[in-house]
Amino acid sequence: MLKPSPTGIVVGKHGGKLVRLPGQQFVILAAPTRSGKGVGIVIPNLLDYQGSVVVLDIKQENFDLTSGWRKSQGQEVFLFNPFAEDGRTHRWNPLSYISPDPAFRVSDLMSVAAMLYPDGSDAQKFWVSQARNAFMAFTLYLFDSLDDQIKRKHPKEMWMFPTLGMLYRVSSGDGSDLKGYLKKLSQRDFLGRDAKMAFDNLLSQAEETFASIMGTFKEPLNQFINPILDASTSDNDFLLTDVRKKKMSIYIGIQPNKLAESRLLINLLFRAANKTQEEGVSR
Repeated sequence: MLKPSPTGIVVGKHGGKLVRLPGQQFVILAAPTRSGKGVGIVIPNLLDYQGSVVVLDIKQENFDLTSGWRKSQGQEVFLFNPFAEDGRTHRWNPLSYISPDPAFRVSDLMSVAAMLYPDGSDAQKFWVSQARNAFMAFTLYLFDSLDDQIKRKHPKEMWMFPTLGMLYRVSSGDGSDLKGYLKKLSQRDFLGRDAKMAFDNLLSQAEETFASIMGTFKEPLNQFINPILDASTSDNDFLLTDVRKKKMSIYIGIQPNKLAESRLLINLLFRAANKTQEEGVSR
């Protein structure tokens, strides 16, 4: 355990020597706020560990103190700060991790829907279920539209790849009667069976129920009216699928006052990170 290991995680110090834990074991550290977790464990690891890292970096202190060193050691360094008022952020699109294969797409989207609209009390089950259905209708519309663009051999630079900002906009309507607008969407020639079924379910609801469903559905998406957040999730400057393929450091920099707004986005990112690494191991 005390022997130097390029893949070992620093877990402490004993007799003047760093104690490292090599291998595939998980490590969890629990300690009170301002007890030295960052200075004692996180920063030493970021200055010592040679493999790829994905770091939740509240206040960006870890990025400021360690990113330069990691870059000097041959790492590709990225900072994803989706609310960066100074525009200093790389981009990451959560919907780019949805399978391009329609056979697996519904399952992937249902997993995202479950995170955006988590299970609640028995009284909320109907609204959660219907919000997830609305999410499926609009996201499948966007992906079916992309498939149609590819099928028609549109130039790649013109492809409209789905984003959460795009989902917010397409579900906001065109200023006309919202149900009438949705009916037009549901009749597009390129729509697949699953999208049509989801739209039919949504359109079959009574007006008052329909309005409540749309309100529940839009609630986690309303933040994408923020042009900074919209831009930072509009494309990919890094791919989580590359974490095992090359040395890279991804810092998720979130200001403390944006933690509540960032919660779902952070969950989506770490879900995608875990999923892509599990798939990499299985292959």
